[in-house]
Amino acid sequence: MNSRRPTLKLSALGLAVVSACSFTVPSEDAVFGGGKGGMNSAGAINTSGTLGSGASPDTDAGAGGTASTAGTSSTAGTGPGGNGGAAAGGADEGGAGGEPSVKPKGELVNPSFEDGLNGWTVEPETPAVFPQWGGKDAANVKAFDGSWVLSAWDMEAPYTVRIYQVIDGLEDGTYKLTAQISNKPGLKRAELYAKDCGGAEPAPTTLPGAVTFFEVSLNEIEVVGGKCEIGLDLDAAAADWVNADLFTFTKVPP
Repeated sequence: MNSRRPTLKLSALGLAVVSACSFTVPSEDAVFGGGKGGMNSAGAINTSGTLGSGASPDTDAGAGGTASTAGTSSTAGTGPGGNGGAAAGGADEGGAGGEPSVKPKGELVNPSFEDGLNGWTVEPETPAVFPQWGGKDAANVKAFDGSWVLSAWDMEAPYTVRIYQVIDGLEDGTYKLTAQISNKPGLKRAELYAKDCGGAEPAPTTLPGAVTFFEVSLNEIEVVGGKCEIGLDLDAAAADWVNADLFTFTKVPP
């Protein structure tokens, strides 16, 4: 018996069926659910805004981004996906910022120079005055309090400078000023002073010329009107040096 392989023939009826069928390639919009129009951007540069979601094929528009902190409104979707989402993203007002830094009333600012020269005025400005590391492994000077000291020194040039701050918000009364000082002996002028305090101006105290930190004080400072300028007044030759740390300004009980 002869075995014969079946032969497939495309009948006219089959051709008609094939030609009658059509195939539609899905559009990008259908595949991605709402298309480019439904994809909304969140508020610009926000910390809490989220991307809007694309719409489903059966909806008109994508959802807007969630409200964000201090962000701008999200961009509305355009095109086949719809026009939604314009108002949802980031239109809310941002939260209030932090409170501005306020100088404490009646107190010295940065008395041990742990924050550099913040709170202090150097007049005239000069590179001879600078904060210096004074931690336990410091090579030049060990801080009396904390890890930093104020230093005045210039190897090549003389310098004349005041280093001070004005304290305001003080109660009227009598005060005492102290500072931890070490300095080279023999400076032309090296004084701890208080002035413009509203009362009788006390004579400044001359720095002693101590190699290690020594407490220098100025007593009987009369404050009237709530303000007082305190600081160091230096007139030094080249290579003269002064280190200062831990200033205090305290009211003396009556």
